[in-house]
Amino acid sequence: IRVGGEWRRWQEGRVMVFDDSFEHEVKNDGDDTRVVLLVRYWHPALSTQASRDTALAQIQDDLAAAQRLQLLPPLAPSFHEPSPALEGQLLGHGGGVCPGCGALEGAELALDEKNGCVTLCCCCCGHVTK
Repeated sequence: IRVGGEWRRWQEGRVMVFDDSFEHEVKNDGDDTRVVLLVRYWHPALSTQASRDTALAQIQDDLAAAQRLQLLPPLAPSFHEPSPALEGQLLGHGGGVCPGCGALEGAELALDEKNGCVTLCCCCCGHVTK
């Protein structure tokens, strides 16, 4: 296993613990199956509930930003970020159903340059989510 710039080898009967927040990679050149027990625990610097809550909120924000980039390309600085309603529709939280008429006809994304925002226009009734 490589963690950061350091390589280590597993030794039978020994335990290895590492911080996977560092860049790491694993190779299994043998014929035996490699089994990993993944245990998550709080970093010692996150000793209070408030610090954990702050860290979780940051993780959730980072995850939302990563998911947003999978759905929408980065927007020009003149465009507003998508609204929570639009993000919810893109992430499928509405089940793909048009909020206007309840149909499952699909929708098209568009850039509204006049208002500097992304819109989702439903193909069924023309309902627009900004």
